[in-house]
Amino acid sequence: MKIKTSFVTNSSSTSYILYLPESLNQEDVFKKFEDDGIFEDMNLKEEDFEEIKSFISSIFSGSPVYKEYDNNIDFEIREDICKYFEQFQIIGVDGSSGAGMMVNMNVPRYQQKIEDIKNGKNI
Repeated sequence: MKIKTSFVTNSSSTSYILYLPESLNQEDVFKKFEDDGIFEDMNLKEEDFEEIKSFISSIFSGSPVYKEYDNNIDFEIREDICKYFEQFQIIGVDGSSGAGMMVNMNVPRYQQKIEDIKNGKNI
């Protein structure tokens, strides 16, 4: 297993553990993408924007998000979204082949597990 310190959006075998700050919210992230113009010249329909919002929501919820597929978002937009979240990456782990994932660890279900491990519970 290799530990990656950089973010590679086209590596389908790498999974990334993220830690999103509490001050960050989904609406601000989506607006930033709009302001940065990543949706321009894409001829997106309303359902496309709903898919994008759902993808971002999944990242915030702590659900594993597959970077290579698992949604109907244009590859370039998905890549831009993944690159944005690079700043919150704790670690990338190179595993076997398959679609790489991103997982946000700053959600209650993971926070409790982290606290339990820190305090020696379930060991």
